[in-house]
Amino acid sequence: MDVNSGRKINRPELDTISHFFNLGKTLALVLFGMLLAVGLAGGCSGTVGSTQGTNPPQQTHSISGTLTPAADGSGATVTLSGASTGTQTADSSGNYTFTGLAPGNYAITPSKAGFAFNPTSQSVTLSNADVTAVNFTAAAQQAHTATLSWVASISVVTGYYVYRGTVDGGPYILLNSSPVTGLTYTDTTVQTGQTYYYVTTSVDSNGNQRSFSNQVQALIRERALAAFGVDCSHLVKVSVAGLNCRIFILGLSDGRGIQLFVWPPGILRPIHIVPGNNGSTGLPRQNGIVPARRRSLEEPAA
Repeated sequence: MDVNSGRKINRPELDTISHFFNLGKTLALVLFGMLLAVGLAGGCSGTVGSTQGTNPPQQTHSISGTLTPAADGSGATVTLSGASTGTQTADSSGNYTFTGLAPGNYAITPSKAGFAFNPTSQSVTLSNADVTAVNFTAAAQQAHTATLSWVASISVVTGYYVYRGTVDGGPYILLNSSPVTGLTYTDTTVQTGQTYYYVTTSVDSNGNQRSFSNQVQALIRERALAAFGVDCSHLVKVSVAGLNCRIFILGLSDGRGIQLFVWPPGILRPIHIVPGNNGSTGLPRQNGIVPARRRSLEEPAA
């Protein structure tokens, strides 16, 4: 019943009114939802994401030092090995620096042609600070040459090959790629403190080499080179450019002992050494220079 007019409302009209009421309620809810969505979208904005923790950058350090004297150390190559590798060239004052190094163990090694360094290499451990004063001392190396000479073979030959070893009795390596036509050969690759063993062979016109000559031993020292046990018919002298003087030593193994001579004249007088009763020689000291080693000899001829 319509309360305003007092008219009774029948069932079909009631259903129609109820349908429109429900439809209006639904539209209102949809409209409210749309307005709410727009309001939320306009009222807030931003990006939702996740963050990850990052490690702080690793600290790095340096290694530095000086090569002295500056005149010798400047221009030297300094090599870094170990946890990282690299090279630096020492500046005009002999200084070098390696930077950006992570903690770890390293080795520093300087080098320069014609110079030796003391120490030859140094180990460095980097932990929480820079390492300084990794210093070296440079010293010029004295160049040495060993000159060999021999008497001519009694056979017809086209030349001679010279062999050198670092072990008594060989093996030997060939020093000259083509036969030496003369009777001398200069070895320019000898090193201080090294002992060498030399032999020669003669070669005929067909390229055939004869057996090795007797071996001669040469000890390269700062001041002298000594040779012993030289056969008279082959290698008969060895000379070396020493640090302060030039020594020429001639050894003749002829069964009657060894005759030693020194050049230039006046430095030492000739020394004649004969075997003792036990077949070995006692090599005397002459003006502060002692021959390199003792060597057994044949008993003297009657």
